[in-house]
Amino acid sequence: MQDRKTPIEWYKENYSPDKTRDALILKCISETGRNRDICRHAYTRFIRKHVWGASLSTAPITKQQKPAFGISEETLRAKYDIAFIVKKNVKELQEGVYLTEPEFIKLCNLRGIPGYRAIIDDLDFSAYKGKAGGNIYWSHPKSIQKMKSEGVLT
Repeated sequence: MQDRKTPIEWYKENYSPDKTRDALILKCISETGRNRDICRHAYTRFIRKHVWGASLSTAPITKQQKPAFGISEETLRAKYDIAFIVKKNVKELQEGVYLTEPEFIKLCNLRGIPGYRAIIDDLDFSAYKGKAGGNIYWSHPKSIQKMKSEGVLT
């Protein structure tokens, strides 16, 4: 019996932000022989650890003093202030990695929060996004500017 790659190994070799999630999962199923649930869960773990986690794991962990009762202003803002949530997440975008707008919204956990569309469409965040082929992509401002100057993004 030949050794087959695990779905995580397959994603490490074949991941491209240009390909859709579903296309990558279907290709993983056909090439690794694993079922859909295994490849779907492996994709999620791969994205969290290798795409998003790279920037998150390098940040120093600081211990904040908890109030005697209640929650801190930062905790409250992190839960309900959409602009605060988006500003926090755009700072973590990596150069050379492009997220589609639905992926960015999912990263920020904004679904179900009323008014998020007005915030992400604000001009303050225009440096973090560009449009190509009818899709909006979010990335580090240097990456967006590079692709805009090359005419790939508008």
